[in-house]
Amino acid sequence: MFVYTDGPRSRQITVCCGFFVSAADHDLPLESAVHEWFAARTRGPLFRRRLRRSMLDLEYPVWVHDDDFRLDRHLFIHDPMTSDGFLDFLGELAESAMDLSRPLWEIHVSRCPDGFGPIADQGFAVAVRIHHAAADGIAVQAILASLFGQESSAGNSERELLPGSDCHTAAGALTQVVRSITDFRRAVRDYRAALDERTTVRAAENYPVPPTDRTVTPIDGPVGPKRGVAVVYWPWTEVRQIRRSAGEATVNDLVLTVIGRAMHDYLCAVGSPPEGSLVASVPMTVRPREADGTVTDDDGEGNNRFVMMTVDLHSTQPDPIARLRAVHDAVLGERLRLSHRAEASADATVSYVPPGFLIRALRRRTEDSRGYPRRDEPDDRPFNTSVMTAYRLPFELRLLDCRQVCGLGFGPLNGTGISHAHGAGDDWCGVTALCDTDLVPDPSEYASALDAAYADLRNATLGTTAG
Repeated sequence: MFVYTDGPRSRQITVCCGFFVSAADHDLPLESAVHEWFAARTRGPLFRRRLRRSMLDLEYPVWVHDDDFRLDRHLFIHDPMTSDGFLDFLGELAESAMDLSRPLWEIHVSRCPDGFGPIADQGFAVAVRIHHAAADGIAVQAILASLFGQESSAGNSERELLPGSDCHTAAGALTQVVRSITDFRRAVRDYRAALDERTTVRAAENYPVPPTDRTVTPIDGPVGPKRGVAVVYWPWTEVRQIRRSAGEATVNDLVLTVIGRAMHDYLCAVGSPPEGSLVASVPMTVRPREADGTVTDDDGEGNNRFVMMTVDLHSTQPDPIARLRAVHDAVLGERLRLSHRAEASADATVSYVPPGFLIRALRRRTEDSRGYPRRDEPDDRPFNTSVMTAYRLPFELRLLDCRQVCGLGFGPLNGTGISHAHGAGDDWCGVTALCDTDLVPDPSEYASALDAAYADLRNATLGTTAG
């Protein structure tokens, strides 16, 4: 699906970045050493496979070995950049297309002699760009483990490359078209049945349901092709203190609370105060867990397995502690709702993926493959932003003799003008905002709103002397 839906309005790209600092008091490693490091770490099948698409996208793409692999097509050493310059560069990565005829990953390395984010020391800023078709959030962790883990072979294990069906003859193409249309009609029927079952369950049982209509704002869309990136960092020890002081709340609740208020304040600052509470779309995995608690890679069929929670951010509540508790209750309500099979089935995002020719036909009215016609109306989404969580990796990320001291990451925009991702390292909790710069012209202004909303919550829970 992510191959088919990639376009100027929605680049299906995930970017993970780290800033690496050397503990030794000497010059940073040379470019040749960086090249040698990644050459050794990208020898496995996961890094050497590319997509082979069928004629007219009548059948799904399949992974095949890239017989013409060259590391210099995937590893790029850039001139030194400032911290702000590197964020501008990330915006360029987010809006530019990837070459789908090659393995769907890139690594971009730049020295940051003045430091990055909250880190004043010189070091390497490294951006790993991965097409969403190659890896989702769980699989991205395996890729990072292979690139930056110690003695890790993650991502280099043998994986079967599946052969595709024969759609290159007239008879094979016609058979596939008929099969795809039949599958699509069956999927529509099953989805309607799931909605009907959900309606029946909601009438029979009493449990919270999310908002069905969002508060309309100027940053809801329509989404354009331009991208900008903003990031804020908060001390991880302080974030944990806030969580403990707030009572029953998670770090994710805390971040959602801050984001809701930051978006509200930003909209007020630009002269468009929202008339109601804002809503966030938050993914929740439904993958089974192994005995050791780790999440399985997939369901054995290569499907993403997650559902989207629709969380009321209670952004109009001025009291930060009351807002945090309301967000916590909203998240618990969504988890309770999605514990019902009928609710999870109706909200499943990838239970069926139509072949490319069907998706292109469905979206032809709204987007031309030769260019970018701006739409007049935003997408019909019941949320104002999406918020992703990057799970903490159980090992330290290293590049040569350097260790990662802070990081950031983001995925594609999800139908609105701003999306968020947050994650924590040893010292810092970072929140990244990917913005459509037609809708959010100055991402740094929104970053200031995030910091102000965080300070408001921190002062309410820890006192004004905190920080």
